[in-house]
Amino acid sequence: MSFALTSDACSRTSARGPASARRAAEACNRACDRALQTFGGMGYAREMHVERYWREARLAKLAPISQEMATNYIAEHVLGLPRSY
Repeated sequence: MSFALTSDACSRTSARGPASARRAAEACNRACDRALQTFGGMGYAREMHVERYWREARLAKLAPISQEMATNYIAEHVLGLPRSY
């Protein structure tokens, strides 16, 4: 029995990382934005810790790769589209 991955299965598996990171960053950003809206002006105060969570959520959208680069990777390796950058 062979457990070697085909190139198709390998490309789908390797695309799960960027897809998961993109979805997690979007969910975190949405939750922090909702918290800022809920707390209103106090959401920006350092005492409420919401602003720190919002800053960390923004960092997740940019590092280690931007969401656009993750989308480009998925489009190229999973969907078979040509490079867009």
